[in-house]
Amino acid sequence: MAPKYALEAMELMLRDMTKCKKPFGGKVILLSGDFRQTLPIVPHGNRTHIVEVCVKNSRLWNHFQTKSLHSNVRLDNNQIEFSNWLLNVGDGKPQSTFERENDVLQIPQDMISNKNLIDEVYGSSISRNDSSVFSSCILSLTNSEVLDMNERILLKLEGKEVVYYSNDSHVDDDDPKDINNIVLIEFLNSLTPDGLPPYKLSLKEGCIIMLLRNMNLVQGLCNGTRLVVKSLLTNVISAEIITGKYKGEIVFIPRIDLSPSQDVLPFKIVRRQFPVRLAYAMTMNKSQGQSFDKVGIYLPISAFGHGQVYVAGSRVKSKKI
Repeated sequence: MAPKYALEAMELMLRDMTKCKKPFGGKVILLSGDFRQTLPIVPHGNRTHIVEVCVKNSRLWNHFQTKSLHSNVRLDNNQIEFSNWLLNVGDGKPQSTFERENDVLQIPQDMISNKNLIDEVYGSSISRNDSSVFSSCILSLTNSEVLDMNERILLKLEGKEVVYYSNDSHVDDDDPKDINNIVLIEFLNSLTPDGLPPYKLSLKEGCIIMLLRNMNLVQGLCNGTRLVVKSLLTNVISAEIITGKYKGEIVFIPRIDLSPSQDVLPFKIVRRQFPVRLAYAMTMNKSQGQSFDKVGIYLPISAFGHGQVYVAGSRVKSKKI
């Protein structure tokens, strides 16, 4: 997902540091990734814009040798059929006459559920002591679908709900005293830009949350880290990390000032809130790099980004229903 500009900036930095004019300052660079997965995100960009910023279109790509891996170590050994299906999805190869004639991806019938997806993944209720939910997730396409689904799943969790309201403000580079630059607080509260927690953050002890910012890399508190809430205090959240190298560590999360990383609004919104969201459901792009034992994929509309269905299907070890 890294754009070519990040690679080129690193190359210039290494040449400056080493005082060497060779590519990357003469250092050996190892890149790992899978171009079947989601590509760099270009806001409002079309296919041409996205392909243009890929590292393959960088002037530095000719300096690399390509090596391929052929064994899927995430999938169980007996999942050959599922593995081949995923590879064909990632390569964009039609697997039936219907797919070839209509230029669409057809999900196999044995992978489609006719039941309530939330109940199938999480059951009719969620116990605070049930650790099996740590390795379960529902993946969807857009943030609006994910936010709505997380709120519905939270109702299934036992315990009292605690609500945290954010303190919102905005910064404008123009004259702040100009009446035309005044933005109503109620309007700011209604916004939930990508990468920001909601104005009304509802949590319960035992719920699963995800960090939205890099806070302390030494402690394992980085963007995308999943945690389970241990206690909800007025100014801090106590939580336990449930994924990665620091699994089992107890950490404390304070309120911080947050702003969208992209300029999607004509002004800059500043939201003081806990940098977390519920993580029972997440977008397919956000799930990249994570592994689960059980995944439900919610597709109310067709996937609109390269590799989204491939990424969603690749999060589990088998297609066992």
